[in-house]
Amino acid sequence: MEIFQAALQILSVIVLSVILSVMALRVIRAAGADLRNLHDRNRPVVLSIAAGFNLLFILMIALILRYWNHHTLAVLGLTLNVKDICFLIIAFVFMLGLAIFFIFFLQRREMVQISKIRRSFGNAGAGIWISVIVLFIAALQEEFLFRGYFAFVLLPFGFYVGLLVSAAVFTLWHFLTNSVHLFQVVDWFVGGLLLFLIYYLSGSIWVVALVHVGRNLINVFVFGISASNSLIEYKRPIAPPQKTLYTISSSFAVALTGLFLYHSSSSLIQY
Repeated sequence: MEIFQAALQILSVIVLSVILSVMALRVIRAAGADLRNLHDRNRPVVLSIAAGFNLLFILMIALILRYWNHHTLAVLGLTLNVKDICFLIIAFVFMLGLAIFFIFFLQRREMVQISKIRRSFGNAGAGIWISVIVLFIAALQEEFLFRGYFAFVLLPFGFYVGLLVSAAVFTLWHFLTNSVHLFQVVDWFVGGLLLFLIYYLSGSIWVVALVHVGRNLINVFVFGISASNSLIEYKRPIAPPQKTLYTISSSFAVALTGLFLYHSSSSLIQY
C-alpha cells in the first residue's frame, strides 16, 4: 500500500508538471518563440514566461506538500550553513577550473578553435543578469521537484531507489524542451545522479540549486551552449563527446567533495 501511494504521488506530480510544461510551451509559441531554438531561449519574453511558470511549479509542489502530505516546503530543506558555503565554493572552483582546463587542452589538441575571449558582456549587462535570475529560478524549481519532492517520497524505500528514479525522470523531463542526442542524455542522467547525491548529503535545497545553477552558468558562459552570452567565442565549439567527458569528470570531483565534507554528518536527509 505504501509503494502504491508513493507511486501515485510521483505519477500525480509528474502529470501536473507535464501539464504546466505544455501550457508554458504553448504560451511561448504564441509569443512567436521556440524553446528548441537556442537564440529564442534568451529573448526577454521567453525568459519572463519561463520564470513565471517555474514559480507556478514551486507553488504546485508547496500545495501538494501542504494538502496531500501535510507538510510545508521547509521539510525539503531550506537551510544554508557555513559547511554548505564552503562546499559550494569548492564545488564551483572545481567545475570552473575543469571547464577552463578542458577548453584550453582541447584547443591545444586542435579539437576546439577559439576565435575570441570576451572580457565583459558589453551592453548586454542587464540581459545577462535577467538570464542568471531565470536560470536560478529554473534550477530551484527543478530541485524542489526532482530532488526535494522525489526524495521526500522515495527515500523511505532506499537511497538507490530515489537516486535512480529521480535521475531517470529528470532526464526524460528534458526531452520536452530540448533537442535530444545520446551524449546529451548521458549529461542529463549524470547530472541527475550528482544533484540527488548532493541533496541527500547536504539536506539543503539551496545547496543543490546553487550547484545546479553553477553547472548551467558554466555551460552558458564557458561552453556557449545557448549560442549567446558566452565569454568565449568559438570557430569550432566543444563536441558532444568531449562535453560529456567534462560532465562526468566534474560530477565525479564534486561528488567526492560532497562525500568528504558531508559524510557521516547530521546533514544527511532523514524523513
